[in-house]
Amino acid sequence: MEISLNLIEEAIKSKSIDEVRRALIEYIRVEPENSDKILNALNYAKENIEGLFEAHDGAKLEEDDKWTKEYFLSTLKDLSINFSEERFNHLCLVGASLYPNENVGDRDTVIINNVKPISDADLRFERVKTLMALGTGLFVGYLVGKNIKKRK
Repeated sequence: MEISLNLIEEAIKSKSIDEVRRALIEYIRVEPENSDKILNALNYAKENIEGLFEAHDGAKLEEDDKWTKEYFLSTLKDLSINFSEERFNHLCLVGASLYPNENVGDRDTVIINNVKPISDADLRFERVKTLMALGTGLFVGYLVGKNIKKRK
């Protein structure tokens, strides 16, 4: 089943934030595999209606190893209660992961806002790499400085 952008357009014409939110939630529910279309609809909605998102309520959003269809539906329900941008983007990732689009090819991740989603382990690894590079740079700088000082 495919939802057209008309659902979003009609909701925006109503000037009701609740209607726009419901339309976007319906879009994710019906076409979770079409994250590109969902994000296009979201961007259209953001351009045409202010105050679309609420502050995230702080509820934990699970890592990909805990994503199931039940989790998807539960988080979709949570989105209707707290329409936060974090939860919306998270649901796009969960939906694309659980319901891959055969037309997209063999992509195993979805990129939102040109940022590849990373896990906590990836983040820790990147921090270690950064600190190692910084430490190495400082050490090399120290050696070069020491060598320059000896030549004087």
